[in-house]
Amino acid sequence: MANGTYGYRVEGRGNVKIEGITKIQRQIREFDANAQDDLKVIHLENAKIVAAVAGRLVPYKTGKLAESVRAGALKNSGVVRAGFAKKDPVYAGPIHFGWPKRRITPNPFIYDAIDQRKQEIIDNYVKAIDNLTNKYGLR
Repeated sequence: MANGTYGYRVEGRGNVKIEGITKIQRQIREFDANAQDDLKVIHLENAKIVAAVAGRLVPYKTGKLAESVRAGALKNSGVVRAGFAKKDPVYAGPIHFGWPKRRITPNPFIYDAIDQRKQEIIDNYVKAIDNLTNKYGLR
């Protein structure tokens, strides 16, 4: 993956696209609204994998930024966040994406974590989707 000089990712943008997941999510919604929780669990597990690696890739000064890296999940995606909006460390964005005016070069630790564990994440989704299609008869 190539990184831009400041603030952007040329390809990938840290996303992993799973072909067919939208169709399966729609079928699960139609079949059983509670089944969406199964997908949320999978999203969270994969987000935790990325967050664990990202926390080790963060530049270390006080340790607050590394401590702020955390995983979350929605019904349709996993999320990795760093920093907090109203308290330390508020500098997660400039560290990750860079800030040319302040001569801060990007250190895309979350994107790098995704790159390092991408195959594991894909394998987890393939296994989980196969299990869900069997569990709910969605073939």
